[in-house]
Amino acid sequence: MNIKNITDEFKKIVKVEKKKLDKNFMTLIVFMFISTSFWFLTTLNKTYETEISYPIRFTNFNENQKIINNLPKKIKLRVKSDGYTLLRYKWSFTLIPHIVDIKKYFYKLNNSSDKYYLLTSNIKSNFRKTLGSEVTIIDIMQDSVILQYTKTISKKVKIIPNIEYELDKQFMLKEDIKLVPDSCIITGPIQIIDTIEFVKTEPLELGILEKSISRNIGLKPIKEIKISEKRTSIRVEIEKFTEASITIPIIIKNLPDTATITIMPSKIDISYLVSLSEYNNVKAEMFKAIVDYNTINNTNSNRIKVRLTKYPSNLQRISYSPHHTKFIIYKND
Repeated sequence: MNIKNITDEFKKIVKVEKKKLDKNFMTLIVFMFISTSFWFLTTLNKTYETEISYPIRFTNFNENQKIINNLPKKIKLRVKSDGYTLLRYKWSFTLIPHIVDIKKYFYKLNNSSDKYYLLTSNIKSNFRKTLGSEVTIIDIMQDSVILQYTKTISKKVKIIPNIEYELDKQFMLKEDIKLVPDSCIITGPIQIIDTIEFVKTEPLELGILEKSISRNIGLKPIKEIKISEKRTSIRVEIEKFTEASITIPIIIKNLPDTATITIMPSKIDISYLVSLSEYNNVKAEMFKAIVDYNTINNTNSNRIKVRLTKYPSNLQRISYSPHHTKFIIYKND
């Protein structure tokens, strides 16, 4: 017999033995699976004590009050049941929450107006109904639950535009930025509401403006606060402007009958920016410049301050000259 024949014979023997080994191994695996299954089923039939976390949900809150502490979403129970049932409660993700009526089971804490408490022993019997007869509740691990309210109020506040823009050359705002609506009602805990004076819009960048523009924009949310409006409309009216000037007389205020005063100069020149549409509407009587005789005693010089006390509100970059004028006082006989 040559080497090749010996090799072939050896391979045949190895193949046969391998088949026997694989068959024996599979038989062992099947036997172990069956044994384990019987053991597992036998074990699950026994009664056990354990802890489970069961979902809980609170209802029937006071409408004009807000909860400021976190109520538990689950509560730990010490329970007893067979292994099948406990395994279901341990691994289930779809358990129906146990419902607790706030007004029925919570009581005021030490005559406090905003704190309430629940003794979990008072809901133990109801928990039994939720879990069913197959589970025995030995104990609720958390003995109480604290609920703290805060009073909610409402008030009206202004909406403030939170926008950034630049005006192109020779343009100015025609009027104040308009918002519609320009105010809203905010509702929330009194401690927060009392600190809020306005609500801002969401940030908005308009870039360089060379014409009037309108935009709808949302209001910036405030944590724990309900805002009556979701959005507002912003209108930015602009138009071209021009430079203009006007000269008006200076009025002497608080001049007594016993004196005469001469001021030099007796007029001031006023310069300003005005929109083209308003240019012809600006009149001298819309301005007023004064010097106050009563301030003369407070100066050691012969100059008195000129004040511009009246001017149209639609003008911009108003300036005037002079800011002081010389005076001479004559006593009347």
